[in-house]
Amino acid sequence: MRYRKWLSVLLATIMIGGLAACGSSGKSAALQDGKFTLEDTTLDFGSNQVTADKVDMKTVTVKDDEKPEGLVSDLYEVTIDLELEEPVTLSLPLDEATKPDDPDAAAMLGLGREYTFDDGSKETLFAYVPATVADGRVTATFVPAEALEELEINGATVGAKASGQRLRLGIFWVTTFYENGGHFKVHFPVQRGSFFLDNNTRDSLLNDLEAVYDYYLAKNYAYAKRSSWPMDVYIESMKDVGAYSYGWFGADGTIYLNRSLFSPKYEQKLVQSLLAHEFFHFVQLNYGSAIDDFLWFDEATATYFEGLAVGGLPSIVSQYRENIFKGVFPEDNSAEQGYARAPLVSFLASTKQEDFIRTVYESAAGGTDWDEALRAATGEPQTWAGDFYEALLTNKVGNYDAYPLHGQISGEGEPEIGKVLDLKVPTPEELETIVENDEIPLLGETTVDVAAYGAQVVAITIDDAQHFRLNENVDPVVTVSEGADVRVLDAYSKTVLVHKSTGGAVPLANFKNGIEGQHRFLILVTGLHSSGTQTYTVKVELQPYPTLDELVGTYDDGVATITEVYLSPELEAELQAPADDEDDEDDLLGCDIEVVELLRSMVGVPQEQTLVVAKTGDITGTLTMIAKDDEEDDEGSPLDFTYENGIMHIELIQEGVSMEGTVYATYGKNKDVLLDGELIISAVDDQLRITSTLTGSKPLPAPAAP
Repeated sequence: MRYRKWLSVLLATIMIGGLAACGSSGKSAALQDGKFTLEDTTLDFGSNQVTADKVDMKTVTVKDDEKPEGLVSDLYEVTIDLELEEPVTLSLPLDEATKPDDPDAAAMLGLGREYTFDDGSKETLFAYVPATVADGRVTATFVPAEALEELEINGATVGAKASGQRLRLGIFWVTTFYENGGHFKVHFPVQRGSFFLDNNTRDSLLNDLEAVYDYYLAKNYAYAKRSSWPMDVYIESMKDVGAYSYGWFGADGTIYLNRSLFSPKYEQKLVQSLLAHEFFHFVQLNYGSAIDDFLWFDEATATYFEGLAVGGLPSIVSQYRENIFKGVFPEDNSAEQGYARAPLVSFLASTKQEDFIRTVYESAAGGTDWDEALRAATGEPQTWAGDFYEALLTNKVGNYDAYPLHGQISGEGEPEIGKVLDLKVPTPEELETIVENDEIPLLGETTVDVAAYGAQVVAITIDDAQHFRLNENVDPVVTVSEGADVRVLDAYSKTVLVHKSTGGAVPLANFKNGIEGQHRFLILVTGLHSSGTQTYTVKVELQPYPTLDELVGTYDDGVATITEVYLSPELEAELQAPADDEDDEDDLLGCDIEVVELLRSMVGVPQEQTLVVAKTGDITGTLTMIAKDDEEDDEGSPLDFTYENGIMHIELIQEGVSMEGTVYATYGKNKDVLLDGELIISAVDDQLRITSTLTGSKPLPAPAAP
């Protein structure tokens, strides 16, 4: 009883004003002795206590093209007090000659509720209750408190709320069919001369309804809150293709299906997907109440299951698709935000297992806060948000395609999704000045405003003149201010290569050649902050060097090549002279003329090396060179270096021998690190000098695990 009193207040506050009729108002009736009488029609309130200020009845004049299917009487509009819990009886004449050809058709009382949809439009939907026909009159009873209990509709594409305490009443010819022991009873109004649904279609529909009932049971969902079966299913003309309508006891609701789904033929695949969506709304309400909902998640999950049934993404997702960039979990708990996040549910179902959906509902039913339940089932978004948006833009989930998306952003614009960054390349003279000042050449810079765990996309563009200045051997790199996940998408037609950050810059790999080949490059920035909107700075620079951490490791393909052996004439003459056996100082620290000649013979001959880089400080490390053909298994001697701006600086002085080295580190085109430099060894006051090149490569470190 207290629930119905609460509901009465709620409905009165929603809309106590008039009901917009599909036609004009006709005759009104006066309340006398607890009943209304309009010509031969009576509405008897029985044992309910009513007063004229609480109830009202009048006819509604309906245009022929707006007349509800199956209506064979006048249509009445009645204002009724919600707290009336005793039966009310409607009685009026019936011309049985109007009965349709369908032998299963029967006269039933239609109870119409007007619903106001999210877009502001209005529509009357009917439910039907049995009636008896005798002596040319039809009589039916209903309980107002039950008839007015339908509060809301979860439609396939739009939601709606019941408008006020008004009912439309009329007598309809309605066909009802069901299967003994089944879980559904289907009703549809019929016209004389129209059979509408043949027996095969009826059987197919019942089979499809039972299939969706079994489908969610097999996934271990419970239907415990529904008080009785079968569930009523109404087929009638309506705004949406389908809906689940429910009241205070949400699991006791009904399903509506649009007549267009059955005319001129049964659109079975569409109905199956629609049932997957609408019946899941019933499932959800077995875990929560009609006023304790997580609307965006309800619509996201229902749309996800609809997509599984149809074998693709439901069209409703495209209408709101830009909303997904406002964060994986939206601040606005609305149906529109939910439709946009069906791809998110698909992603989480594949990475966390689909059971996460049921886990969320079970946790919420147990008293856990919705948001807390969701995060417990999926993990914190910062560990997977970047992966989700990558999957979204690479067409693994959702309906985005990176290649045309670049054109949309750089063309007409997609302000909800991202912006354009047009690159400007410094001239050679400008570049030389920038480098001399120890600055990093900047090709472009912009900012993006990103919602919590949301994303923005930056489309890179460059004109022919700027592109011509690029060095094809040096790829630009992308950096984003702290607190964001950054990835570069290289899109060509349906193929998308993704380059991820390993903690530093991300290369625009093969950028110059890629642009020439009609590739399109996008920067995906995912915010890893937990609330509000944060502004991130995106830069594209000529920063051809990796971080020191990325250098660390083993370079198995190292090569050292002597390019020059310089020996001063004075020292060479000295070494050519006979050695003094009693004085070994002329042995040049163990190097005699034979060794020099051996070194000279090696000029231009690559020597395979294993290079090992270790980190010893923020900008310091060691480089160890190990000759692969060394029969003595010499592990080499570590050479200390400092690392700045992509350059390893090596300086060593030991026992009269000095070594200087400059080794450049760059990103390669195969997700690797390249070393390329020169080492100079000097001795005897620079009278002996050996110059060699050093190269090597290794894969970039794998991104850190979440």
